[in-house]
Amino acid sequence: MSFHSLRKWALAIVASIVASLVLTGCSSGSKGSADLAEGQCPTVGDLVISFVNALGSNGFCLIGGTLTQSAVLPAGTDWRLDGTLQVGSAASAATLSIQAGATLRGDADSSVPEYLYVFPGASLLSIGSASAPIIFSSNDDDYDLDPGANIGEWGG
Repeated sequence: MSFHSLRKWALAIVASIVASLVLTGCSSGSKGSADLAEGQCPTVGDLVISFVNALGSNGFCLIGGTLTQSAVLPAGTDWRLDGTLQVGSAASAATLSIQAGATLRGDADSSVPEYLYVFPGASLLSIGSASAPIIFSSNDDDYDLDPGANIGEWGG
């Protein structure tokens, strides 16, 4: 099986997970942002994380890189993808566990594709609930959990 076939297979699994989360974990509550002071982004394994103090917001944490050790992405932080976030590698079968209530957004206007990739053999564990959904969305902030409203802003 070629690398491209494995990649398509892994992306199909991620898409299935995201779809099941959207269908079972929707609510119209908080968008997941928290008040962050400079430098207070939580550590998530060996991923590259940086704080951004954006005008008109409480700040957010950029997250990207390759996770080679198992880690937890905590809720209560406004997480934004910074390019590629890869879970695992050829040498590491890492697991990224996403806490219920976490929000992870990509940049809808980025000229460089931003995505979450789970390497074959690695794992993404994400179990939300109606009261604490895990939200995969874009940074455009007008999502209303209507599956037809923002088509193409997150896919797999």
